[in-house]
Amino acid sequence: MATNPVTSIVGKSPQHIAAEHDPAITLSLVIPTYNEAGNIATLVRSLHQQLSDAQISHELIVFDDNSPDGTSDVVTQLTTEIPTLRPTHRNDGTRPPPPPHFPPPP
Repeated sequence: MATNPVTSIVGKSPQHIAAEHDPAITLSLVIPTYNEAGNIATLVRSLHQQLSDAQISHELIVFDDNSPDGTSDVVTQLTTEIPTLRPTHRNDGTRPPPPPHFPPPP
């Protein structure tokens, strides 16, 4: 029997959300990005399709860390295609960009 990738991520039991929220949304998925202009559309479309097919009401929150490659623009353009997409981004310039790679685990 194949494993449903959405069930693997979401689990089979809904969790109670204590904060004020839209009760129609059962999953809020936050996707942090930096320089993902070439990948983000495929990821967001795939997640939206998988969640929709599984009949999981959701919102996809893409938080872009002020990417210089136009990631934020790509995500904003996708909102016309994917109504559950919520783009947001940091643009205050107070933090340096992330390192090009993370150090290996100890």
